[in-house]
Amino acid sequence: MDILIFSFLIALFTFSYLFWKAATAEGFGSDHVFDSVSLIVISAFIGGKILFRDLSLDFFRYQFLSASIILEGALIGGGVAAYYIVKKYSWDGWKIGDMIAPALASFQAIIFAGIWWSTKIPSFAVLSTSFLFLYSLIRFLKVRRRIGESKSFFLMKRLDKTSFTGGLLATYLTVSSAIAILFLIVHQNIASKFWWFQIGFYLVILAVSLLLIRKQLYKQDIPMVPQFTREFLTKIRNKLLQRKAEIRDELKVIKDGDPFVKEQKDEGSRNEDEYGDEVNEKELHDVAAAEEKALTEELHEIEESLGDLREGSYGISKKTGKKIPEKRLEANPTAKMNVDEEEKA
Repeated sequence: MDILIFSFLIALFTFSYLFWKAATAEGFGSDHVFDSVSLIVISAFIGGKILFRDLSLDFFRYQFLSASIILEGALIGGGVAAYYIVKKYSWDGWKIGDMIAPALASFQAIIFAGIWWSTKIPSFAVLSTSFLFLYSLIRFLKVRRRIGESKSFFLMKRLDKTSFTGGLLATYLTVSSAIAILFLIVHQNIASKFWWFQIGFYLVILAVSLLLIRKQLYKQDIPMVPQFTREFLTKIRNKLLQRKAEIRDELKVIKDGDPFVKEQKDEGSRNEDEYGDEVNEKELHDVAAAEEKALTEELHEIEESLGDLREGSYGISKKTGKKIPEKRLEANPTAKMNVDEEEKA
């Protein structure tokens, strides 16, 4: 039991470190990463302890801590926590999956190594080796093929490459499910309902992962376009931020000059003035409202362009996926299409 606890702690530390390293490299905040790792680990532990068991008060009083962790329950618990984190922080679920994939593969490799060391059952040594191979495969795809890297990574590195965000997660789900299915087939227990559940569980994961791969490949099937230099993108970003600050100042001036807003602020309510004054104030208010609407729409376009810069999709036509010329972007940093495409739209 001491060996199992030791291997679990080592696996837990390795999982946390690999996830933290990948997340911080992609620019995620350390505090959020720490909270995420903690929640995933706790949820996986609880899920592995309570799912697929006959729960009772006596179980929680006498058996909860000593009960073994059911892997499928841990995967479900950790998966639910990861989904919650993605929604809470509005993160890219595929990107989070890519960061978790190598960490999970290493976690399982160490856990099964500990079980083999404790029980000396050869099949667990095979399982550990299989997940070690899966970890090596994921690392190869990430380091050599750049699968799983975000578009922003390529922008920072000035690389002319497309990305397959979600590729590492898809690889983990597919290969790990296949490993589990083969292990269960070798260790058949047809009389057990839980054995049939495990077979079905991993078959569903395998099918879903293949469908997700197809969907994600179709989604990212856009023409490869030369990326812009870092200097150009920095210049565009500064121009957008400068214009954003100017718009906010202009909106403040417009609101301060709107007679309706000014009267509401000074007197606490809007009162009807004499006919001539009321008409004049109405005209000034309409002009202010129109200017405010135009500036607000421009501000929204600037926010979208800043978001594209963060995601690595800036300067790519939303209609055709072609590169927008630098001269056009310098003249109109919020352009979403080429000139000819805009004329046909």
